[in-house]
Amino acid sequence: MSTTSTIYASKDTWLDGDNTSTNNSGDNLIALGQQTIGFSTEGERANGIFAFDVSALTPSLLTQVNFKLNFKSNAKGAGVRQCYVYRLTRDFVENQATWLVSATGTDWTAADGGASDSATTEPYATFDVGFRTDDDVSVDITKLVVDAINRRSGTLYLWVGIPLSDTATSRASGQYHSLEATFPSDRPRLECITADRIVWDGSAGDGNAQTASNYVGDVAPDYYDHVIFNDGAVNVTSGYIACNSLFISEEYTGTIEATDGSAINVLSSAVAGYPQTNKVVINQKRGKFDLGFSSANAWKINIANCPSDGGRLYTLLTGNMETTVIKTTGKLELDGDFVLSATGNKHSKSIETSGNPTKIKALKTKLFVTNGSKDFVLGEGSKMYATGGNLAQTLDSYITDNSYVSFLSKNIDSTINLLNGKLSFKDNENASIETEDIILWKNGTFDPRTNVGAWNPNAELTFRGGGRFVVDVGRTLTIT
Repeated sequence: MSTTSTIYASKDTWLDGDNTSTNNSGDNLIALGQQTIGFSTEGERANGIFAFDVSALTPSLLTQVNFKLNFKSNAKGAGVRQCYVYRLTRDFVENQATWLVSATGTDWTAADGGASDSATTEPYATFDVGFRTDDDVSVDITKLVVDAINRRSGTLYLWVGIPLSDTATSRASGQYHSLEATFPSDRPRLECITADRIVWDGSAGDGNAQTASNYVGDVAPDYYDHVIFNDGAVNVTSGYIACNSLFISEEYTGTIEATDGSAINVLSSAVAGYPQTNKVVINQKRGKFDLGFSSANAWKINIANCPSDGGRLYTLLTGNMETTVIKTTGKLELDGDFVLSATGNKHSKSIETSGNPTKIKALKTKLFVTNGSKDFVLGEGSKMYATGGNLAQTLDSYITDNSYVSFLSKNIDSTINLLNGKLSFKDNENASIETEDIILWKNGTFDPRTNVGAWNPNAELTFRGGGRFVVDVGRTLTIT
């Protein structure tokens, strides 16, 4: 179970573009946004600056840090504008800082309320101000906190406001509680969430991933935690795994799969305040896994090894499954829209995609593509057997470096480049190509021979620096 701690701002104030020489550190509010219509040389915007001591935090244990402001009053404007949370690149004196200076005798880089002193090229967060935006603010600034610990001596300075890059002039602003708020729970603060390492031991004996006593310490994981299958062979046969990250070790030899043969779901939460980027690392040599993903968050999946009995990843999500495969002792099946990057070796078994991957990048890999792919790049002797669906559905694709594609499926919809690689239509007389081009570079080979029947391609062939186009002797081939 994750734990949450709170760090309150050590100092704060707001900078008033309408009253450029006024220090507001005694106010019980922080005004943010565009105060009035227009953006004159006097400013007319309101920015907030904050400092936090984060030196006591340990970066490796942090799952998420949320910057929180409680709404006070005056959500004004006809529409909504975005405020940005940036790292402030300099210190300030709380009871001296104004729109013009960070301290008495020390000007901001420009007379813009510290906007030019914000690190706009570094990680940031955003939230809305203006019409009906009377919610409290909670935004993830974990990267800024880790940076402050590792590189800024443990002090985090924040600048909050509408950035200079936003040149709109419409009014949109709100007021939030400052350090002078009566109740501590209203004050500007960091919500620091530290994940626990929740280790599966299966000691409850029911195989249920939700049973607390199946984990060391009898505590079930939550959406912030790191779940670890470290060793042993106790199977997971029911329930779901809620986590921020999941690790399956090479010493774990059990099976993670529902009794009926369906996937065990790995869940994250899309609710604001929970981690939105989640991770799975699998380095399992023996056993089996069948994992499903249904939470609409970004997942980064790293398969260091797929076990001897095989593994399956399943999802109905699109575009969020960034998957890297290094080695597969057993066959790996990707069922869904995965972004696949595979770097195999001669000892690896095959990867089978039964979904419709967004992109495939493969080196030294054997692939069975059973439902097409939007686009692909093959290198270092990779072999792809396309047995169903359409290939190269969107962007250009590439077959390079002695790689080979056996095209046994339907259409090719976009350009394929052959660079020292081969595209073969053997035993596929019913295939068609609806594409701008088959481009043959030096040592590229396009072999449309189907062994039976005649095939009339609908493709334009382009030769760039060589390449081989193979035609059956004694047959008529029509190219339009």
